[in-house]
Amino acid sequence: ETYDRSRYAALHPGGPKSNFDYRFHAPERIADAGFRQISMGSLLGLSDWRKDVTELFRHVRFMEKKYPGVEYTLSFPRLRAVTGDNTEYFNVADKDIVKIICVARLLFPRAGINISTREDPAFRDMILDLGITKMSAGSLTTVGGYADQNSDSENGQFQVHDSRTLPEIKSMLTHKGYDPVLTDWRFISNE
Repeated sequence: ETYDRSRYAALHPGGPKSNFDYRFHAPERIADAGFRQISMGSLLGLSDWRKDVTELFRHVRFMEKKYPGVEYTLSFPRLRAVTGDNTEYFNVADKDIVKIICVARLLFPRAGINISTREDPAFRDMILDLGITKMSAGSLTTVGGYADQNSDSENGQFQVHDSRTLPEIKSMLTHKGYDPVLTDWRFISNE
């Protein structure tokens, strides 16, 4: 979410998510458990994005050194307004996201980079060429949204700005010369 301890504490005053150190060390616990792929990111807009991204990159570099066999994927979701939330957040412009992705690609050439449906379709299509390796499609952010297709999608965890379906995203990727891949593994029989 954010690497700013004081901002994190203000946004999580109680409950299980209030322990910053526990959340910070989650990638290490995941690596120690034997996972071979870990996605790391910061929810941009909770705090000064420059500080959050700097700390995220420092954290990823630490993880690469401690767990060199793990594949890392980076995410840079921007905070979007939620109904009834009057908290003041930090603006992160499109040009800022472009800068972040370019620096991430230079610093971590082997890492995957996700682009969220929080972004609008034209922006997602435009930045693909910067080294985006994963993008979501047909996303729902309501609790139980995939089980209950009639749920109120307006009151999800965040507002989806790219509501294109999976076939629409696949078509766009193919049109741009990319090969849409829906899995990162395949079972291969040795018989």
